[in-house]
Amino acid sequence: EEHPHRVESLLSAILGEKVEILEVLPKEGIAITEGGSQVIMDIILRLSDGSTTAVEMQRLGFLFPGERSSCYLSDMIMRQYGKVRDEKGKNFSYKDMKKVNLIVIMEKSSPEFKLVSPKYIHKRMVSYDSGAEVRSLENVIYISLDTFRERKENKIRTGIDAWLTFFTAESPDEVLGLLNARPEF
Repeated sequence: EEHPHRVESLLSAILGEKVEILEVLPKEGIAITEGGSQVIMDIILRLSDGSTTAVEMQRLGFLFPGERSSCYLSDMIMRQYGKVRDEKGKNFSYKDMKKVNLIVIMEKSSPEFKLVSPKYIHKRMVSYDSGAEVRSLENVIYISLDTFRERKENKIRTGIDAWLTFFTAESPDEVLGLLNARPEF
């Protein structure tokens, strides 16, 4: 809430397009653990094409991220459906619906993500075995910070590399390397 341009910069790097923050959501049902709250950030934003994006940052990956993500996306789609249907009235068409994107940035990823290490960005892709191309409204991106941190080569080549280095830096040398590569940080 204090520096929305920084968050927009991060999300633009992840999504590859300019974004605008619409709303910072309250931390619903904050789960308190020995390490503190699991949910750090939960926001809604708009992409350049008008689609809605949900962004949630967690300290810990949930044991069942797919199921939780499906529920979260379903809620977002239904909220959008209600709003668009009310705006369009009798002229409403499901084609008026925009994609909903969920980005989950995990400090500690769950076992299913650890199994595919050293990959640290996981984008869900929907396809059908027949080859039919059917438009889907929901996209999911998981980012495993712990896996990014464990990689042997962490050169800062892209905006996303810079942001993930920012989130995972554990020493002054790592911070200095980031600042030398990207002074805007």
